[in-house]
Amino acid sequence: LPDGSPGVSALVRAAEALLDPAQSDVAAEYAGKLVLALVTQAADALPADVLPAMLQAAGARLASARLSGLTQSLTCVFASLVVSHGAEAVVDVLAAADLLAPVASKWAGNLLEFEGAFDRKLCYVGLMTLLRSPAAMAALADVVVDGDEIEDEAPAAADDGRRRSARLASQRGEAPVKRFQKLPWAVKAAQALARMLAEETARPEEWGEYDEDDDDDGGDFGGYDDGDFGGGGGGGGG
Repeated sequence: LPDGSPGVSALVRAAEALLDPAQSDVAAEYAGKLVLALVTQAADALPADVLPAMLQAAGARLASARLSGLTQSLTCVFASLVVSHGAEAVVDVLAAADLLAPVASKWAGNLLEFEGAFDRKLCYVGLMTLLRSPAAMAALADVVVDGDEIEDEAPAAADDGRRRSARLASQRGEAPVKRFQKLPWAVKAAQALARMLAEETARPEEWGEYDEDDDDDGGDFGGYDDGDFGGGGGGGGG
């Protein structure tokens, strides 16, 4: 990288290697922390095209992630940027690579599985900000995602048939087929936010810990630079 220091260049290469789809989820689990550190602390040292490309690679990796730790790590990258830079900049970068829908769907679908007071509140505030963004809502208006699993209320005879089919599938080593409600993305996101708020209201001492127990990525997530990471190598003005 001609505009960056050798140390930053090495970190960018490491991030690119971790985000490579050929890497296992276990190997890439902490990729999000490295990407977030680069975006929030080394943006000035990066050429203009590196940050959008890195965020798009992170989005693609998030879309395919199966390990909960990797999903959380990468979601925190986008949550931090939405909170600190605004939803529109993140929407533009992801939409340019057709990644907005898969990232937003993974975010809303996994929010309740995230661990740690800081990350949970960060992703909660980021998702709420995304839900309030006219640009995001317009881009996600037609996106439909899985809702709650459908509990089978079929008549007994049909239920027996389904159970028999499930038993045969199990004997063949096949996973049972699950059916889910289909919801607009905005409804799914609102449901996830409401459920997390209900969970955290029941334990307010944990919900408020994020600003005392600073996360490795910089403590209070409202303090990041306001620069336009999508348009240039600077994390400054905005």
